[in-house]
Parts: sequence; structure tokens; C-alpha cells
Amino acid sequence: MMNKTDELSLLQLEYDTLKQKCETYERQIEEFHKRQSIVEYYEQLEQQYEQQLAIAEQESKSSVEELEQQLHALQARYDELEHALTSAKAEMEALDEERGQLVEAAEAIEEDREQLEEEREAFEQMKEAFSLSDAMEMKRKLDRLQQNYDRVLAFSKDLQQKLTEHELAQDYIAELEAKQTSYEQEVKRLDDIVRTYRQAEIDWARLQEQKEAYEFLKQQHDTLSALYDKQQMELAQVRDELLQALHDAERVTAAENKSAFYEIRLRSLQAELQRLQKKEKDAIADESRMFESFQLLIEQAAKTAPSIATYPGDAVAYERILQAAEQGSYEFSPAMVQGFLAAMRSTRFIILKGLSGTGKTSLPKIVAHALGGVCEVIAVQPNWKSKTDLIGFYNHFNDRFMATQFTENLLKAQLPENKDKFYFIVLDEMNLARVEYYFSDFNSKLELEESKQFVELFDTVGRTSGALSDYVMDGNKLRIPPNVFFIGTINEDDSTYTLSDKIYDRAQVLDFQAAISEKIGDISKIEAMPAVSFTGFKAQQQNVQKQSVVKMLRTIDDVLNVLSERLYIEIGNRPRRHMQAFLQTYAANKWSEQQAIDLQIVSKIVPKIMPSYDEEFEQAMDDIIRIVQANDPASQAARAIEKVKRHAK
Repeated sequence: MMNKTDELSLLQLEYDTLKQKCETYERQIEEFHKRQSIVEYYEQLEQQYEQQLAIAEQESKSSVEELEQQLHALQARYDELEHALTSAKAEMEALDEERGQLVEAAEAIEEDREQLEEEREAFEQMKEAFSLSDAMEMKRKLDRLQQNYDRVLAFSKDLQQKLTEHELAQDYIAELEAKQTSYEQEVKRLDDIVRTYRQAEIDWARLQEQKEAYEFLKQQHDTLSALYDKQQMELAQVRDELLQALHDAERVTAAENKSAFYEIRLRSLQAELQRLQKKEKDAIADESRMFESFQLLIEQAAKTAPSIATYPGDAVAYERILQAAEQGSYEFSPAMVQGFLAAMRSTRFIILKGLSGTGKTSLPKIVAHALGGVCEVIAVQPNWKSKTDLIGFYNHFNDRFMATQFTENLLKAQLPENKDKFYFIVLDEMNLARVEYYFSDFNSKLELEESKQFVELFDTVGRTSGALSDYVMDGNKLRIPPNVFFIGTINEDDSTYTLSDKIYDRAQVLDFQAAISEKIGDISKIEAMPAVSFTGFKAQQQNVQKQSVVKMLRTIDDVLNVLSERLYIEIGNRPRRHMQAFLQTYAANKWSEQQAIDLQIVSKIVPKIMPSYDEEFEQAMDDIIRIVQANDPASQAARAIEKVKRHAK
């Protein structure tokens, strides 16, 4: 094995290696930062290209569409004018040819005119030497000449008309030539626009190339970013390894400094551990001495179970409780007694709250007398801070488990004389100390399966034998008997603590709001009644669970809907199971459904409401009061909610 110096040298070497690796990564990160600046520059170019691209795309699209429309219109007009010009040129050529013919005809007419003038002069000369025969001849010539003249005159007029039409055609041709010049200029302008459009196409292609370059740069950027992230992770890993190496180095140094001290301390602790192990083994072996109080209770208990009557049913039990209360000069409302029996059907943890002197502690005592059971009252102390104050602790100095009244009663409830009786353990004024500190661990075990309901008395696991093993398992586990009901009485004043939701969720709460009689009760006046079977009570539970309470649950659901929708308050499945079992007990015995609903709202819903001074809270409370009063005009729940409203104000 390596000594501490070799380990330190190896750690120093590993530290130097990691430091060099860290410096290498830092240089790579610096190079990456330079690349990152290039990427940022390309990102700026990307933004500029995207802006120019968007503007060019918008302008190009609008300009191209407009130019295409103009080009199509001008092309059509140009084709039309070109066709007209071609026709005019052909017509002009025809007119030029006809004009030449007319000029030739005019020249021929001029020659004819000159010839006629010569003939007229000859005629004048001949007229002077006129003779009849010559006159007749002359007349025929004159008629012939007149016909020629008329023909020439008509031809001349026709020629004159054609010359006029020719001049008009010349004007039209000039106009067409002017339009041709204008259209040629327009075509030139369109050619310029087309060239601009083609330049735009070239610019568009250039932008596309730049976009492709940008995509390539973006891909490179993503690659560099991934590389950077990977390097960051590797750097973080290196830093962690470096810190771990430094920590290991410091730990080795500290270990070297304290090695001698720890070696001496280790030997001392080993010796102490061997002594304690031997002492613990000796203590576990001596069971009688360890569980001295338990052993004494077992030895003093009767060895056979007494005769116990069949459970007569909840209705008869109710009458027996009222009879016992009357014997002891106690007075409880029918609703309270029925509520207590229904609470026993739904859970084994019942809380009785109210003012002092209202009979909270007396009620379970009277129920125990009426059913021939047992009721033990344990006064909770303000200094209880943990479960050891409730169940006891193991004293290593005298090797004994220091049992409390609570754990002794758990054992007594399992003895043959009590195991089929109703057994009530009353934690009187249980909120003088914080219930969560000393009872929550025990309370949670009541929700488990019956086979798993046990309390660990201390941490050490051992063994038990003989009669003690019937009650204490594995040397440290005391069974929680199923016939035990845990009753907690609480006062609401400045000297007590409030209960948490966890406690309320697991318990049925009965509210003693005020004393209903001025009588002073005396338990000793109550005559002993024959014990009835707890097993029979459990057997009747199946018949109770068959009762349908859907209609009764509607009012409760209406209240819960208001709390959920208006105040966002919800309840869990366990309180719902408790409420259903409670209502089924009332239904099975045909007791007042309105009373059952009202008691469950007080027990399971009102403790959930936290006062809040706002309009929404007050309106929700008013809506709930209307719901419960519609169920029961004399509702106890309505008074409880009014009390919550007052606390909010």
C-alpha cells in the first residue's frame, strides 16, 4: 500500500496535469472567442443581407409586375401601330405609283391642251376663210374636240381629287411617322426598363449567392457553437476534477495531521463499542428486567377471558349511553352521542374540542361504562417534545425500558381480560404541547393495515420469549390493539397550540360548543353494565358499509365546490372516506341525515378554512352558510363558519 507521501505526490502530479489541460482549454476558448467575433461579423452581414433582400424582393416583385403589365400593353399597341404603318407604307407606295401616272397624264393633258390651243388658233384662222362645207367640217371637229375636252376635263377633275387624296395620305403618313418616332422612343424606354429588370435579376442572383454564403457561415457558426459548448462542458469537468483534487489534497493533509489522533480515538471507541455491545446483549437477554413493568402487568392479569355479551347494535348502544349519562347526572345532546358512535365507525382517533367544563373528558368515560369497556385518561404535559414522552424510552444505565402510562395501557388492552372490550385512551388537553411533536408518528401508523400497526419502543432490535413475546415483537415492537380508540380533548385558548391539517385529516372532530346543563356529573354513580364484544362491533361494520349515502354527500360536495372554485381549498381521499363511513352509520340507524351532514362539515371542512379578510372570502362564507342552512336551519356548521368570519375581521 502507498503511504501518505506517495498519495500526495500522485495528487500533486494529477493536479499539474489537470492545470496544464485547463490552460490548453483556455487557449482553445480564446481562439474560439476570435472565431466568435468573425461569426458575429457575419451575423451583422446576415442582418444587412436579409434587410436588403427583403427590400429588393418587395421592390422587384412590385416593379416587375408593373413593368410586365406596361410591356404587354405597349407591345400590343406597338404591334397594332406597326401593322397600321405597314399598311400605310403599302398604300403610300401605291399612291406614289398613281401619282406618277397622274403626272404623266397631266403632262399628256398639257400636250393636248397645247395642241388644242394650236388647233383653236388654226380654227380662228380658218374661221376667217370660212365656208359652209368647211363650217360643217369644222362643226364636226368642234364636237369631237368638245367631247375630248369634256373627257379631259372629267379626267382632270378626277386627277385633281386624287391629288387631294394623295396630299391627305401624305399628312396621314407624316402623322404615322411621328407616332412611329414616339413609339420607338417608348420602346427604347421600355428596353431601358427591361435592362433595369435584368440588372435586378442579376442583383437577385447575387443576393441568392450571398444567402447561400450566409447559410454556410451559419452552419459553421452552429458547428463552432457546439464545439464551444463541448469545450465549456469539458472545462467545467476539468474544474470539478481540479477542485476535487484540491479537496482530496486538503483532506489528505488534514488526515495526515489528525491520523495519530484518530487512531487513538478509534481504539478508544472500539473498546467502548465492545463494552456497550456486551452490555446491550446482557440487557436484551434479561427480558424480565428490561420490560419489568410489562412483565408485572402480564403476571397480575387474569389468564382467561371473561364472558362478554354480543354487541347489540349502535341504536341500543346509544340508549345505554344516554342511560349511563342520566345515572351519573350528565347531560349530552342526542347529536353528540350519535356523532361519537358514528365517529367510532369511521376512525379510531377522535378529537373532542370546546370550552372547559363541557364534558369532553366525561363522554368517553360514560361510553366505556355503557359498553362495559375501559377508559384511561392520560394528562398531556406542556413539555412533551417527542414520541418518547408518549411511549417511553430505553434507559441504558439500568438496562430497562421506562414505560409510560400510554404504552402500559396499549399492553393492558391486549390482555385476555380486555382484548375483546372497547378500550378508550383519553389524551386530556392534548394540545398543551404540539401534537405533531409527540403523536404524529404514532397517528400515521393507525392508517396502516392491522398487521402492520405497532409502535417501536426503542431502536435496538432484540428478541422476546415466553408470555412477553405475545405482546412485544422483535424485542422492541409493541402491537397497537384494534380495540383501542384514541380520544384527544383540546381547549381553544391562548395557553394551547393549534392542530395541523395532518392531525385533522386523520381524526373525527366533535365540537362541544357550550354546556347544555348546569348539573354536576359523578361517574361513581353510574352502575356497572355488562361488557359487549368489540369483535361484534367490527362484524356489523360490513352491514353499515352497504348503506348508500350519495344523496347525503351532495350537500357536502356543494360546500366543497364553493371552497375549490372560490378559495382553492381541497380535501384528500382519507377525509372523504371518514365522512362516508360517518354518514353510513347514520343511515344504517335511521338517525337524522341533516345532523350527520352538519357534523361532518364542522369536523372535516371548517378546520380547513383559513380566515382571510377580503370580499371574495366573505362572499364564499355567505354562500356556504346558505347551503348548510338549507340543509339544517339550526345548523351548527353555520355558527362555526360565522365564527371563522369574525376571526377574519
